[in-house]
Amino acid sequence: MKYSNTIITIVVLLSFSAVAAITTMRSSGTTSGIDSFSDNKKLQNHIADTHIETSSIFEYQADGTSHFYNLLLPVKSTRTHIQNQILPQQKFITKSSGVIKEVLVEVSPTLDWYLFYTNPGAINLNIEIDGKKLVIGKENTPDIEFALGRNKNGQIEKMIFPLTTGPFVKNFYKILLGLAQVVFDSKKTQDGWSVDETDFRGKYKVDYQHSESGPKVTKTNKRYIYNDKIFPNIQNSLFDIELEHDKSLNRMKPKSISGFQLLELNTENGHRILIEKSMLKYNSNKKAVVSSMQFAQLKEKLNSLRAIGIEENIEINQDENSKAVFLQAQIKDTTLDDVLKNIENAGSNSSLLTSDFQKTYVQLKAFLEIDPTAAKRVGEVLRELSPKNPLYLNLVGALGSIGNEHCQQTLISLLNEKKDTWDYAKLIIPQLGFLQKPNLLAENTLKEITEKSSNIDCQTTAQLSLGIMSNKLRQDQDHQRSEQLYEYLLQKLQSDSQNECVITSLKAIGNTGDERIINDLEKYFSDKNVLTRETAFLSLRLVKNERSIDLIINAIANEYSETTKIHYIEALNQRQLSVSSLEKLENIFKAERSVFVMRALVNVFGKHLLVRPELRTTLKDFYQNCSATELCLDIKNILES
Repeated sequence: MKYSNTIITIVVLLSFSAVAAITTMRSSGTTSGIDSFSDNKKLQNHIADTHIETSSIFEYQADGTSHFYNLLLPVKSTRTHIQNQILPQQKFITKSSGVIKEVLVEVSPTLDWYLFYTNPGAINLNIEIDGKKLVIGKENTPDIEFALGRNKNGQIEKMIFPLTTGPFVKNFYKILLGLAQVVFDSKKTQDGWSVDETDFRGKYKVDYQHSESGPKVTKTNKRYIYNDKIFPNIQNSLFDIELEHDKSLNRMKPKSISGFQLLELNTENGHRILIEKSMLKYNSNKKAVVSSMQFAQLKEKLNSLRAIGIEENIEINQDENSKAVFLQAQIKDTTLDDVLKNIENAGSNSSLLTSDFQKTYVQLKAFLEIDPTAAKRVGEVLRELSPKNPLYLNLVGALGSIGNEHCQQTLISLLNEKKDTWDYAKLIIPQLGFLQKPNLLAENTLKEITEKSSNIDCQTTAQLSLGIMSNKLRQDQDHQRSEQLYEYLLQKLQSDSQNECVITSLKAIGNTGDERIINDLEKYFSDKNVLTRETAFLSLRLVKNERSIDLIINAIANEYSETTKIHYIEALNQRQLSVSSLEKLENIFKAERSVFVMRALVNVFGKHLLVRPELRTTLKDFYQNCSATELCLDIKNILES
């Protein structure tokens, strides 16, 4: 379907009773935009036939940066979404090649956010608001979306979102989430959601540069597909966004989407995760209990945050009745034989990214949860597969993510058969390390490989996985086993004589995140070998206290190796730094001569300007006399953000 002769205005009213409405109008001649809204039925039916699947967690940080993950919403599809939702419009008259066009937008008297959509036929748009003129001309991409909003000084600013060509329904999906990220903080570098042209699922990152005329997109990486994060049980739907003002932080936050109320979970590290409120109920101990079908997905998303270094202490338990209902719903009208057959066909046809496979994959996980024979059957399928087949990793991943006794037994059996064959072992061993509730057999299997495997890569990976297992056990409140594993790894370190073995042991101990690392590795912090010393300091990256940060900062100040300094600085990138820590780094920056080290420090500073505003002055003063082109550009981007 072509829209070359259509202006599509996507209207979002951002207020305490916000709704999203979509309007279209013909651009030829001088047809009135108001009249074009009269045929609501046709538009309504068109939208109902072009649904978009959506499900994501939106997580944003205290420093203003934000990330989009899958938002767990039981969104319902409806054909009456648009009916009676057209709100009062304000007209802006624009001219293009002598043809009068009317661009209709929603105006929120509370927030003063304006949203526009133009099609390739709109070459020049001249819009005036409160005496401020906005001109979209030929220098822009032919297919653009842009929003206007007031900054903290009350000035009008412009945000531009470049689009891939395609039906407007794709653009509607992008612009809603794009506008949401602008509202939270239009001046920060953000991760936004886009769509892939083939299956509506993808991610792109947009970097903004702020200038007097407003943030501008400078770089876009499109189409990173999440092939294992799609939830087929969620209905396709268009949706409305409602925002509310958080007075304590003076920012906007989502209140509801498509009428579903959102709950904000505050975490100890200053992050917030938004989930749909009806998913939660509270038990007698005042702990949040997930009461709907999304427990597995929520748990997976929290794990994905931890995987990128955002460690959160959020206790969310599962309501068993809800879980049982969810699992039964997944396997309704199918059998384990059918699921395994579909999976084998998908592997042979290389169709692992299709929505059909995603649905089958969810069904497989449901069978692994409730059918004691399912794990063994999956093991039989795996024995017939090559480790180079992408399906192999998908299946061992399913066993690891469910992680019950049957799944653990299957993983251990598979590993024992191939424990010295690297191509197989490298895919199975990490699954044992990341088990949420590893049994003693899994632990002992990894220990045996660490001590007796004839393959050095298998030994190393098993030892590193034991460190991760210790970390997981501590998260699961099994402190005794966690501490015993830590002691095991520490004894191995103390018995190692070869430098390569020492390095591996230091990395494994670092994976535990145990606070005892600080004292137990003290002698390695001053080791004469650069790699040993560096690995020892980097083992502090998961230790959650101020002393670990101080040790890394002191290491930066005293280190002579440029590369090692940069590694230390990068280890601080996922940490929330205090004012005193930032002050120390600022002094290091002032004395530093390596451009590469300074660039790494600038990257850290950019994430903490709200914590220590004085950093902006330091960077501005340095920028005045900066001669290193790339460093200057880094600082310029930070100052304009």
